[in-house]
Amino acid sequence: MEVNRGRVVLGRVVRGGPLAHAHYLGKMRVSGQLGHSIRRRASKSMADAAISSGDVLKVIHQEIDECRICASSVQGLLKPASMKRGEAGKVMIVGKGPGRTEVQEGKAFSGPAGKKLEQWLSRCVPNPGEVRAGIYFTSVTKCLSPDPSFPILAKNCWKFLDRQIDAVRPALIISLGQEAYEALQVTDDSYAHAVCRLYDSSESMLFTRFGCHYKLMVWPHPSGLNRWLNEQSNMARLETSFEIVRSEMGVIS
Repeated sequence: MEVNRGRVVLGRVVRGGPLAHAHYLGKMRVSGQLGHSIRRRASKSMADAAISSGDVLKVIHQEIDECRICASSVQGLLKPASMKRGEAGKVMIVGKGPGRTEVQEGKAFSGPAGKKLEQWLSRCVPNPGEVRAGIYFTSVTKCLSPDPSFPILAKNCWKFLDRQIDAVRPALIISLGQEAYEALQVTDDSYAHAVCRLYDSSESMLFTRFGCHYKLMVWPHPSGLNRWLNEQSNMARLETSFEIVRSEMGVIS
């Protein structure tokens, strides 16, 4: 079941989750406080560009490891000591947040859903024996918490996801599930409509808050609890999306 939410941004109602509204700023005039924010963002991007993306990510990862901003406000918070997120390549995968296995093992998408994701990727990557090669894995939130606390974590982790995407500058981002889609969406299409579709940010906005344009493939969450995967028609859509991703990876490799 999909929950429709709205948010007012500069006098306009924007549909989507707690992060989606930022993308629509790309369609508006750069002035005043918005212009200041973008100029500050550009300055940060130019400073980061002076060093390699790998070095920038190391700094971001260290800041994530040291962050404790949610500790006092979120009960049951589980934070991984550190997280292996793969390579800074042209493809990036963004999920909702780490699960218990990821927290324990310190590796992104290492749990049961991660195993299913690897099966999907084996249908798309040039070398099925190395499904994680050249892919950077991350999530909207960086810690595990009870679902009602997700909006708090998402708000506080927002800056990390922004900087990760800015550092990697992927040509293709694959979102997993509704929360990840709403953090990255480039149109006001509902999640139900967007699943297994490919979007190009350059076709719907002048700029993104990440400092780069990207193509977005919207995948369902690979969790075994996701009933969407039980429908044969949905699996047919997913199979078609594998062909699209395989084609995109061939173009950007």
